[in-house]
Amino acid sequence: MLNKKAQVEDNIEFVLCILGLIIGVVVLTLLKADYAWSIDHAKNAWRAGTEIPPFDTQFMGTDLLNTAKIPIGGYTFGELITYMPRNYQGIKDPQFETLFWDQWFVDALACDEELYTVLNDYLSPVYGKYWDITVFYKEEKIFRCHPSGILYGFGPVQTNMTLPSINPHEELVLLLEVYQ
Repeated sequence: MLNKKAQVEDNIEFVLCILGLIIGVVVLTLLKADYAWSIDHAKNAWRAGTEIPPFDTQFMGTDLLNTAKIPIGGYTFGELITYMPRNYQGIKDPQFETLFWDQWFVDALACDEELYTVLNDYLSPVYGKYWDITVFYKEEKIFRCHPSGILYGFGPVQTNMTLPSINPHEELVLLLEVYQ
Protein backbone atom coordinates (compact mmCIF):
# COMPACT_ATOMS: atom_id res chain seq x y z
CA MET A 1 0.00 0.00 0.00
CA LEU A 2 2.90 2.38 0.58
CA ASN A 3 4.26 1.75 -2.90
CA LYS A 4 1.01 2.63 -4.71
CA LYS A 5 0.93 5.71 -6.90
CA ALA A 6 -1.72 8.36 -6.46
CA GLN A 7 -4.94 7.47 -8.16
CA VAL A 8 -7.79 9.64 -9.21
CA GLU A 9 -10.78 8.02 -7.71
CA ASP A 10 -13.22 10.81 -8.43
CA ASN A 11 -13.01 12.76 -11.69
CA ILE A 12 -15.83 15.12 -10.66
CA GLU A 13 -13.39 17.39 -8.81
CA PHE A 14 -11.36 18.00 -11.94
CA VAL A 15 -14.49 18.64 -14.00
CA LEU A 16 -15.75 21.19 -11.47
CA CYS A 17 -12.38 22.99 -11.40
CA ILE A 18 -12.23 23.19 -15.18
CA LEU A 19 -15.84 24.46 -15.38
CA GLY A 20 -15.07 27.06 -12.70
CA LEU A 21 -12.04 28.29 -14.63
CA ILE A 22 -14.01 28.51 -17.88
CA ILE A 23 -16.89 30.40 -16.25
CA GLY A 24 -14.43 32.77 -14.54
CA VAL A 25 -12.64 33.55 -17.80
CA VAL A 26 -15.96 34.14 -19.60
CA VAL A 27 -17.23 36.50 -16.86
CA LEU A 28 -13.98 38.50 -16.81
CA THR A 29 -14.03 38.75 -20.62
CA LEU A 30 -17.62 40.03 -20.58
CA LEU A 31 -16.81 42.61 -17.89
CA LYS A 32 -13.82 43.85 -19.86
CA ALA A 33 -15.91 44.09 -23.03
CA ASP A 34 -18.66 46.00 -21.19
CA TYR A 35 -16.11 48.47 -19.80
CA ALA A 36 -14.62 49.00 -23.25
CA TRP A 37 -18.11 49.50 -24.72
CA SER A 38 -18.92 52.10 -22.03
CA ILE A 39 -15.73 54.02 -22.76
CA ASP A 40 -16.37 53.92 -26.51
CA HIS A 41 -19.97 55.05 -25.98
CA ALA A 42 -18.83 58.03 -23.90
CA LYS A 43 -16.17 58.97 -26.48
CA ASN A 44 -18.68 58.77 -29.33
CA ALA A 45 -21.18 60.87 -27.40
CA TRP A 46 -18.49 63.47 -26.74
CA ARG A 47 -17.52 63.61 -30.42
CA ALA A 48 -21.15 63.76 -31.55
CA GLY A 49 -21.86 66.73 -29.29
CA THR A 50 -24.55 65.07 -27.22
CA GLU A 51 -24.58 66.02 -23.60
CA ILE A 52 -23.11 63.79 -20.99
CA PRO A 53 -24.59 64.58 -17.56
CA PRO A 54 -22.18 67.06 -15.94
CA PHE A 55 -22.45 65.65 -12.44
CA ASP A 56 -23.40 62.65 -10.40
CA THR A 57 -26.35 63.36 -8.13
CA GLN A 58 -25.26 60.72 -5.62
CA PHE A 59 -22.51 62.97 -4.32
CA MET A 60 -24.36 66.28 -4.11
CA GLY A 61 -24.92 65.88 -0.36
CA THR A 62 -21.21 65.26 0.14
CA ASP A 63 -20.41 68.30 -2.01
CA LEU A 64 -22.76 70.43 0.08
CA LEU A 65 -21.20 69.21 3.33
CA ASN A 66 -17.71 69.92 2.00
CA THR A 67 -18.87 73.36 0.81
CA ALA A 68 -19.92 74.16 4.38
CA LYS A 69 -16.38 73.26 5.49
CA ILE A 70 -14.61 75.63 3.07
CA PRO A 71 -12.44 78.12 4.98
CA ILE A 72 -13.24 81.76 4.26
CA GLY A 73 -11.28 84.31 6.21
CA GLY A 74 -11.12 83.11 9.80
CA TYR A 75 -14.37 81.11 9.48
CA THR A 76 -15.78 78.23 7.51
CA PHE A 77 -18.71 78.80 5.17
CA GLY A 78 -20.93 76.86 7.60
CA GLU A 79 -19.94 79.18 10.44
CA LEU A 80 -20.77 82.21 8.30
CA ILE A 81 -24.20 80.72 7.70
CA THR A 82 -24.86 80.48 11.45
CA TYR A 83 -24.48 84.28 11.72
CA MET A 84 -26.78 85.06 8.78
CA PRO A 85 -30.07 85.42 10.71
CA ARG A 86 -28.60 88.32 12.66
CA ASN A 87 -27.21 90.01 9.54
CA TYR A 88 -29.71 89.45 6.75
CA GLN A 89 -31.76 92.63 7.23
CA GLY A 90 -28.67 94.73 7.59
CA ILE A 91 -25.14 93.68 8.37
CA LYS A 92 -24.58 94.11 12.10
CA ASP A 93 -21.29 92.22 12.46
CA PRO A 94 -18.46 94.30 10.95
CA GLN A 95 -16.30 91.24 10.22
CA PHE A 96 -18.85 90.12 7.61
CA GLU A 97 -19.11 93.39 5.68
CA THR A 98 -16.48 92.20 3.19
CA LEU A 99 -18.15 88.80 2.65
CA PHE A 100 -21.85 89.65 2.31
CA TRP A 101 -23.55 92.05 0.05
CA ASP A 102 -26.82 93.39 1.38
CA GLN A 103 -29.46 93.37 -1.36
CA TRP A 104 -31.42 96.60 -1.18
CA PHE A 105 -34.63 95.53 -2.86
CA VAL A 106 -35.19 92.44 -0.73
CA ASP A 107 -34.25 91.65 2.85
CA ALA A 108 -31.60 89.12 1.96
CA LEU A 109 -27.88 88.72 1.65
CA ALA A 110 -25.84 87.84 -1.40
CA CYS A 111 -22.26 86.71 -1.66
CA ASP A 112 -19.65 89.35 -2.14
CA GLU A 113 -16.86 88.91 -4.69
CA GLU A 114 -14.48 87.19 -2.23
CA LEU A 115 -17.10 84.71 -1.01
CA TYR A 116 -18.33 84.08 -4.56
CA THR A 117 -14.78 83.41 -5.77
CA VAL A 118 -14.14 80.85 -3.05
CA LEU A 119 -17.46 79.05 -3.63
CA ASN A 120 -17.14 79.17 -7.40
CA ASP A 121 -13.57 77.82 -7.31
CA TYR A 122 -14.87 74.83 -5.35
CA LEU A 123 -18.16 74.17 -7.17
CA SER A 124 -17.47 75.12 -10.80
CA PRO A 125 -15.12 72.20 -11.62
CA VAL A 126 -18.03 69.85 -10.92
CA TYR A 127 -21.12 71.89 -11.76
CA GLY A 128 -19.88 74.62 -14.11
CA LYS A 129 -22.25 77.60 -14.13
CA TYR A 130 -25.18 75.46 -13.07
CA TRP A 131 -25.04 75.77 -9.24
CA ASP A 132 -27.10 77.91 -6.89
CA ILE A 133 -26.71 78.05 -3.09
CA THR A 134 -29.53 79.40 -0.94
CA VAL A 135 -30.02 79.69 2.83
CA PHE A 136 -33.51 79.68 4.37
CA TYR A 137 -34.37 80.94 7.84
CA LYS A 138 -37.92 80.30 9.09
CA GLU A 139 -38.93 79.47 5.48
CA GLU A 140 -37.64 82.86 4.32
CA LYS A 141 -34.79 83.16 1.84
CA ILE A 142 -32.03 85.12 3.60
CA PHE A 143 -29.00 84.37 1.38
CA ARG A 144 -28.36 83.45 -2.21
CA CYS A 145 -25.18 82.93 -4.18
CA HIS A 146 -24.84 81.76 -7.77
CA PRO A 147 -22.77 82.56 -10.87
CA SER A 148 -23.80 85.80 -12.52
CA GLY A 149 -24.26 84.02 -15.84
CA ILE A 150 -26.01 80.98 -14.33
CA LEU A 151 -27.23 78.64 -17.00
CA TYR A 152 -30.66 77.42 -16.02
CA GLY A 153 -31.52 74.16 -17.66
CA PHE A 154 -33.49 71.10 -16.78
CA GLY A 155 -34.03 70.45 -13.14
CA PRO A 156 -33.07 71.56 -10.69
CA VAL A 157 -31.59 68.63 -8.85
CA GLN A 158 -31.22 69.68 -5.25
CA THR A 159 -29.96 68.64 -1.86
CA ASN A 160 -30.14 70.39 1.47
CA MET A 161 -28.85 70.22 5.00
CA THR A 162 -29.95 71.72 8.28
CA LEU A 163 -27.51 73.88 10.21
CA PRO A 164 -27.86 75.52 13.62
CA SER A 165 -27.86 79.28 13.95
CA ILE A 166 -26.16 81.16 16.76
CA ASN A 167 -29.45 80.84 18.60
CA PRO A 168 -29.60 77.12 19.49
CA HIS A 169 -33.41 77.04 19.11
CA GLU A 170 -33.35 78.16 15.48
CA GLU A 171 -32.29 76.19 12.43
CA LEU A 172 -31.19 77.19 8.97
CA VAL A 173 -31.55 75.19 5.77
CA LEU A 174 -28.66 75.26 3.30
CA LEU A 175 -29.85 74.34 -0.20
CA LEU A 176 -27.71 73.44 -3.22
CA GLU A 177 -29.53 73.41 -6.55
CA VAL A 178 -27.89 72.24 -9.75
CA TYR A 179 -29.41 72.62 -13.19
CA GLN A 180 -28.64 70.24 -16.02
